[in-house]
Amino acid sequence: MTVRVDIIRRGVGVVAQAVVDDIDADLAERRWRLDKDGYARTTPRRLEDKSLVVVYLHRWIIHRTVGRPLLRSDLTDHINRDKMDNRRSNLRLASKSLSAANKKFDRVVWNKNSKKWLVYIRRDGVTHYGGGYVEREDAVAASKSLLKKIWPEIVP
Repeated sequence: MTVRVDIIRRGVGVVAQAVVDDIDADLAERRWRLDKDGYARTTPRRLEDKSLVVVYLHRWIIHRTVGRPLLRSDLTDHINRDKMDNRRSNLRLASKSLSAANKKFDRVVWNKNSKKWLVYIRRDGVTHYGGGYVEREDAVAASKSLLKKIWPEIVP
């Protein structure tokens, strides 16, 4: 089962709803706001210097899942790319390259010399070339196919 968490914007009210698992239902009692990038965040406390501590919903849930505080260097990832889907099965700790690979972009570039769309995908510092295509749509399809081969853990 899942629980809906209201995301508000000051002066507007509820602007979105995030989904969390039942085990994280207590988080729905907090006041969550939408940040400029579309993530749910809250400010549970102030530090001694009066600055606010900002906590993101997905990072709070991963913290509970892994059982340790997350470091600033710990990257997190929404597997299905939906920032409002904060079920534990949709969240994971990710390397920088995995997180970048799971972003929404086509991984194709136009080469003016060859007059073709080229497909490139990087993993762990290695660039994989997927070919050159006259039609952009063909390059995007090849990009998705190569992505599944190189990054099988990604859901494109």
